[in-house]
Amino acid sequence: CGGGEAAKEALRQVEEAAVREDNVREAERDAEIFKRQLHESKSENELLKAQVEEAQEQLAELNSQFEELTIELEEAKEGKTKEATAKGDSGEAEASKAPQEASKALQEG
Repeated sequence: CGGGEAAKEALRQVEEAAVREDNVREAERDAEIFKRQLHESKSENELLKAQVEEAQEQLAELNSQFEELTIELEEAKEGKTKEATAKGDSGEAEASKAPQEASKALQEG
């Protein structure tokens, strides 16, 4: 019955080889899935990088606009201050003329 033992051993080895082959196929499938996921992740990362770059460009543009508006605001404030000072000076002159004109009107009246 030694032939029976050899046949059993051969069958066991064939079954083990089939299990190993199944394990290899499963590992290959897992590797393919991983490769696809990695490729998708790389694509998503590239998309996110592009979005970040676009957002940075927009931020730089907004910062530039903000700086321009700040300068315009400062210039406008300076202009109003100068205008107010000029009006204040002319207002004082007008105010000093008013009593003189009133007294003239009374004298003439």
